Amino acid sequence: MTKAIKIGTLFTVLALLAPGLVSAQNTATVTSVAADVLEGAYSYQMHLGYNTNKVYVRDNTPEFETVYRAQFLFKINGMVANDTQKRLTIFLGRQDLGASDYTVMRTMVINTVSFGMIGRTAVRKDDGFWAHCADWTWPTATGPLSVREVLIEWKAATAPGANNGWCQVTVNGDVKGTGTNIDNDTIDLDQVWMGATEGNIGAFSGDPIFDSFESYRTLAP
Repeated sequence: MTKAIKIGTLFTVLALLAPGLVSAQNTATVTSVAADVLEGAYSYQMHLGYNTNKVYVRDNTPEFETVYRAQFLFKINGMVANDTQKRLTIFLGRQDLGASDYTVMRTMVINTVSFGMIGRTAVRKDDGFWAHCADWTWPTATGPLSVREVLIEWKAATAPGANNGWCQVTVNGDVKGTGTNIDNDTIDLDQVWMGATEGNIGAFSGDPIFDSFESYRTLAP
């Protein structure tokens, strides 16, 4: 079995500005306040206040990855939206195209009418459209039971016409969905963003918390 190769970590070292990590815009913070820490001594908390500013940290250590596995803790921590069907991307993977970056993977929080806050992960196909991977419910409580461990696994198709790209999302050990037969052989992953990165950012308020991010260039542990 191929040994997992860790290519990115956050939060325990973020305050030290570890190589490859960039703390980005506005009010993204690393906090050691006991009530907000999910694991260890530090967590990453962002403040949303119905403004349109992006708030995120970025991991630049991935490079031309065609297989990628990431896991992190997330607590919605009272985050709300001012209307239904508003979407906020909290985790995304990007492909470096030289003059620009291109989003190829995204995990969202969506405020729905019937199901409250749900999570959704989708990945980009070669034709620019999206392949759905999974949906699940984000608990809105603020206690320890509201913390979710999210595992996202992604693989690009191996050749033109193979259409064997794949993705899967596991939340607290429960597989929430799998996407198969994805045509994405021209896509690789070069960086990830975590925070308020895309979508209807101005529709959300609250102080969600992330922790214990790790990423690998293999699927198997």
